[in-house]
Amino acid sequence: MFFGNKIVARANLWRRVFVNNAALNVVPSQINYSGLACCAQNKYLFNNGYLKSNTNVSYLVPLHRKWYSKGLVEDTNNLTVQHGKVQKNITELFPLPRVTLNELTSKTPSKIFEIHYKQNTVAPKGRKKSTANNDWTCTYAFVWPEKIKFESTAISKRKAAEKAAIQAIHWLYINKRIDAKGQPIYDKVVLQNIKEELNEPIHITISDKSIERIDKIWKDYESGIKDIYEATFKESRHKVINSPAVLTKDSTIDEEDDYMDEDSVSNAVADTSELKVQVHPVYGRKISSPSASALERRDRALSKKFQQYDETLTPLPIDDFRKQITSTLSKNRVIIIVGAAGCGKSTRAPAAILRECGADARVIVSEPRRVAAMGLAERVASEMGEEVGESIGYQVRLHSKPPKPPGGSILYCTSGVLLRRLQTNPGLQGCSHVIIDEAHERDVNTDITLLLLKKALDLNEALKVVVMSATLDTGVFTSYFNPCPVIEVPGRTFPVEVSYLDDIQKKIGVGLPFTEEVCAKEDGRPQVKCQEVAELIKVIDSKEKEGAILVFLPGWSEIKLTKQLLEEHYGNSPMHMILPVHSRLSTTDQAKMFSTPPQGVRKIVLATNVAETSVTIPDVVYVIDSGAHKENRIKEGTGTASLETVWVSLASAKQRTGRAGRVQPGHCYRMYTKEKEAEFAPHSTPEILRIPLVQTVLDCKSYAPDEKIANFLSQLPEPPSDKSIQFAVNDLIDLGALTPSEQLTRLGSLLSTLTLHPRIGRSLLHSAIVGNVVAATNAAAHCCTHTEVFVSAPERRDEIREIKRKFSPTSDYSALYWIQDEFERLNQEGGRQASDKFCEKYGLRGDRLGFIRSISLLHLEQLLKSSMIAPMTEAEELNRFSDIDELTSGTLLSGADSLLMTRRHVKTKGKLKTVVDVVTSTGDRAHIGSESVNKDVVKRHNVPVLLCYFGGQHSAERRALVAYRTSVVSPHAALLFQAGGVSQNDEGDNSVLSFKKHRFSINVPKSQADKLLKLREMLWKTFDYYIERDVMNIIFEDNEKVKHFKVRLIKTVGRVLVEAHREYVEGKSRIENIEDYG
Repeated sequence: MFFGNKIVARANLWRRVFVNNAALNVVPSQINYSGLACCAQNKYLFNNGYLKSNTNVSYLVPLHRKWYSKGLVEDTNNLTVQHGKVQKNITELFPLPRVTLNELTSKTPSKIFEIHYKQNTVAPKGRKKSTANNDWTCTYAFVWPEKIKFESTAISKRKAAEKAAIQAIHWLYINKRIDAKGQPIYDKVVLQNIKEELNEPIHITISDKSIERIDKIWKDYESGIKDIYEATFKESRHKVINSPAVLTKDSTIDEEDDYMDEDSVSNAVADTSELKVQVHPVYGRKISSPSASALERRDRALSKKFQQYDETLTPLPIDDFRKQITSTLSKNRVIIIVGAAGCGKSTRAPAAILRECGADARVIVSEPRRVAAMGLAERVASEMGEEVGESIGYQVRLHSKPPKPPGGSILYCTSGVLLRRLQTNPGLQGCSHVIIDEAHERDVNTDITLLLLKKALDLNEALKVVVMSATLDTGVFTSYFNPCPVIEVPGRTFPVEVSYLDDIQKKIGVGLPFTEEVCAKEDGRPQVKCQEVAELIKVIDSKEKEGAILVFLPGWSEIKLTKQLLEEHYGNSPMHMILPVHSRLSTTDQAKMFSTPPQGVRKIVLATNVAETSVTIPDVVYVIDSGAHKENRIKEGTGTASLETVWVSLASAKQRTGRAGRVQPGHCYRMYTKEKEAEFAPHSTPEILRIPLVQTVLDCKSYAPDEKIANFLSQLPEPPSDKSIQFAVNDLIDLGALTPSEQLTRLGSLLSTLTLHPRIGRSLLHSAIVGNVVAATNAAAHCCTHTEVFVSAPERRDEIREIKRKFSPTSDYSALYWIQDEFERLNQEGGRQASDKFCEKYGLRGDRLGFIRSISLLHLEQLLKSSMIAPMTEAEELNRFSDIDELTSGTLLSGADSLLMTRRHVKTKGKLKTVVDVVTSTGDRAHIGSESVNKDVVKRHNVPVLLCYFGGQHSAERRALVAYRTSVVSPHAALLFQAGGVSQNDEGDNSVLSFKKHRFSINVPKSQADKLLKLREMLWKTFDYYIERDVMNIIFEDNEKVKHFKVRLIKTVGRVLVEAHREYVEGKSRIENIEDYG
């Protein structure tokens, strides 16, 4: 059992862990306490791990005196000089002894002393005289660390208590029972022994029926299947992968985009035709060379369109620079355009190139977000008086409307699409110009694209490159492309007054002491006190003229608290609109910020850095800049992503300030000092320098299969550190995607065809083998997009958690899958009306459920087109076991290789007690997000709990890894599906099974341990066989034999997992006659 028979009762726990002094030290030293009376009955001394009963009596005084009292000494001046010094020091350490003792008892599990008061009475001589009340006596009667009394008499009750408390503190301190802060002192050795007893190994068993099934399939495995597997492995070892699979990654920033409506999503089809043949980089398909007459007709058509274009165009600042841009580009192969927000560079610069080059222009414009690519294409097409898909088109994930050939075209696309073009066509033959927009964001895709474009310039002499940004570190890019010209375009903005922290406090008269203290710290992290932000908002609202207030805050928690404070102040005032802006909110909620309120109504927008460049709120006049934002960083030592609150860059601060001057002169209130601003970095740190590089490194092998990773990445504008590169390479080697010499393995080649993190990609490959691919693709879609399918999720976390528990009480991934399944079933059977009713009932977003479905279908299509799935594979084989949630969690674990576990330990800070925490399987602190169905897992189970998860982020505030979606798995699932080696150590009739990568072990009866290890071997050998086999050269008889064996194997694994889940996770009795699945 988890608690163990050797664990002492909680009431006695604290007695075991205090320092155990020798018996002679119980009595105060005769030197310091000459003439003092003391008798101590020590019944709770703990020695060598055993509880003893020991009575220790001092013979310095008569036995009937069971107290320690300075009152027994005629004069305190008789104490030695040494004692006087000690007393003075202790009095200085503990100026409030009674308070110290009260705090001490609050830190122990039970009451350690009682206080008794008595007023001495004196009966005077004579009958007529009444009894007189005299001095008070106070006695502190301790039961810990031993039975001892401290007594003192004084003229008042308070003074008597004060003196007795000083005596008690004095004795506790010199006997090392408390430290200089009044904290109890614990024995570290005893604490460690208790910790070891609290977390005993996990004990598991399997049923006789499962043992019987394992024995049967093991015979089949030994009698022929094993030979087929070994022959396949031997053949694969002799193969060298010379041509990696085509990359299909898309933009890493898409997860924050708005989503298409449900109808367009449901009809969207991923364009994967280019995976098989080289396509034209602009038109997305193979085209023949155009004739001269066709190009002439195209030139004439463009000339007419641009005549109308000039007549209807709304002037923008960049229009004055059109000729300078085209003339400079005609003389140079690379130029940089630095244009302030609102200057029109994203729409007018591509159109200027199209006008200048005519039918010879075949332009690609790369955007970091799909919503931007689609919106800009529609805007430019509208300005030219045509529909999208004629001269102007777009291609993004799940949706494509490319322009029509033969020439004179512009394609807006995401950076992921451009990377795919560069992989299949390294020189971008057929493309005349590439424009990289929003380059200042410096996401990974942008940096990799710049590297590949630099190589493409050498391969294609006709290619020209334009790099555009609102704010750009021009020095980095001009030197990267060899000195190239820079064209600076001013924005269309009004002047903005800037007030720093000192000015805010003096001129406006609002006190911001906490913010001032934060700014005064050297190299300190930013901290935002929402109460001070709210106060500043209220003052601006009361003193300034009309105009929206835009407040930049680091994250949702700050937005939520500030919103709450403002709502408490303004109540239901119709004169105020308080609007949060965050990527997790619904499109409808976010759209409210663009609406213009009625006259006299103040709009207050609380936003993250998404409002810096991605979103423009037209009526903003006042900006409050907290100076902080959240940024992903790499946690040193683990290589995991850590979401940290950091100071913004100078470029970001400038962008935030500019938001106040879009419609009229504005004012920016910076909640930091000029001195703190001087410490800001000039520009934001490129993403490639602050995120884990596992996925990037695998992508690099698709771009340059024969080049060392470090060498390839060293060619970036700002290369990542060797340490972060090596960490990613080691992770991929551990995963099996790379060889130690950094060559792609067969698994690595398959993973590079999937738009997924490599670890989730391996889970998906395993799901195709297990036969639960539909459930796995749904889980993969949630893992890679982080899509929130619930309406107003940040404000409904408790409600959403309970809704998910109705579909699966122990797994977020299974709950989301069954929600998706029910949504699609209702949509198919009852149409849109039925699915809308379902969404309304649970507060779901139908458009995002449709988006998840499309992403799942994309992953499924990529999987089917991979070379792992044989052409004759039936759909039933791929989805036979999707209804077994335990298998879904198992396949996720097989790739993610990440476990959390509950652990009991002794809490010594505050009140001494045993607590249950969540940690990673390597012992690091962890926390389960409040939206997870397993949020309170430590309270719901009396046994150690294991949970699989993917991703998560290290929180600097919590100093722990935070996992937002988890699944409880049984120890049996961990044993079978956990990657890496398992060691076996036999101890009598039991075997202890330990994992090389994880700090926990499982105790199994020896005979059953052998069966489980055999089942594990068969499962992983089957995984390896299906991944390594050559589907074009399969022997039919072998394929049929393995297929039937695999079905029986998965049925047995499923039975073991379902039995274990019922018994170990749900706490129910084992059912021998569990149905056969499939």
